[in-house]
Amino acid sequence: MLPDSKGPFQIHLGKSQIYFVPMNSENSLSPSQSEIFLATEGDAWFQRNADSFHSNPVFHSVDFILKTLDPFKEEIRCLVEIGCGPGYKLEKLFEGFRANNGFGIDPSALAISSARERVGASQVDLDFQVGISSSLPFPPCVADLVFLGFFLYLVPREEISLTVSEIDRILKPGGFLAIEDFDAPVSIQNPYKHDERIVTYKDDYSKYLINDFGYHLIEKHSYSHQFNFFAADPQERVATTILFKPLK
Repeated sequence: MLPDSKGPFQIHLGKSQIYFVPMNSENSLSPSQSEIFLATEGDAWFQRNADSFHSNPVFHSVDFILKTLDPFKEEIRCLVEIGCGPGYKLEKLFEGFRANNGFGIDPSALAISSARERVGASQVDLDFQVGISSSLPFPPCVADLVFLGFFLYLVPREEISLTVSEIDRILKPGGFLAIEDFDAPVSIQNPYKHDERIVTYKDDYSKYLINDFGYHLIEKHSYSHQFNFFAADPQERVATTILFKPLK
């Protein structure tokens, strides 16, 4: 699939697909944030957080999504998680909805390898691929539910419009979109503490889908990294927002 955007692009060969990364417009010799995550930081992130996945099987976002969309569980047959990491959340959603198909994508080859090894041993019918949000390896209108698994704050600004368009492309009309990310009261940019070349962008990402694509807000749950209730500190506050894609 060729990206629906003007270049320039660099072509990357993944383990199971070709994907395209927009080049840094300011300096084509400098890697973009997506390239950095594909090359090193995606795996570094996974290695830093691997233990927490094993020790913390409770995911507030997953519980909220399953509860909110329970009346529609018979309609949710195909799931896609972008930013799936080692696949624990996708696996819980897949089992909770008793879906037919589940697909996960993440820039970390180590995370994808871990997900494949674990679900392969349990014989859960899930597919995991290395890739990025601005070039999704899925056909149009394939998913009944797309889950954005806490990665949008790391998407470079030159790729955010393409990422949002790709998300809308793969979600069926009448489908659901769940966004887990920082719950920022205003748009905030901060340096990424693990790599000085990367900038984080905290924002209300639901507005991109609501304002530009006419999505409808269903529910929003605001909580913190540590607890399943509202955090007064905006730096600790995260949220899961569930949207509905209109039929027309």
